[in-house]
Amino acid sequence: FVAGTVAKSFATGTTYPLQVAQTRQRIRHTNGASMGILDCLLEVIVVSGFTALYAGIEAKLLQTVLNSALMFMFFEKLLASLDHLSAWRQRRLKRGSRIGHSN
Repeated sequence: FVAGTVAKSFATGTTYPLQVAQTRQRIRHTNGASMGILDCLLEVIVVSGFTALYAGIEAKLLQTVLNSALMFMFFEKLLASLDHLSAWRQRRLKRGSRIGHSN
């Protein structure tokens, strides 16, 4: 759970500025103008400051980190259940083979 949270937080923090730039590119494209991603990132920094690249990240972190952490937790629980089921099946097979040899 914790590993998923940390990993997704880092991934979101590093890619979020690109998502901001893509959103701004889409808005510009609908208005008839286009700009490269680096130009868009530089414009955001020059016009609005570096922190503008991370405006609104709180909601995105809440969404992605919670989703990722829950998926990791579900995956770990599923693996534990499958291991438990496999061990139970092995015990049943051993018990069945002992019964079969005694006949």
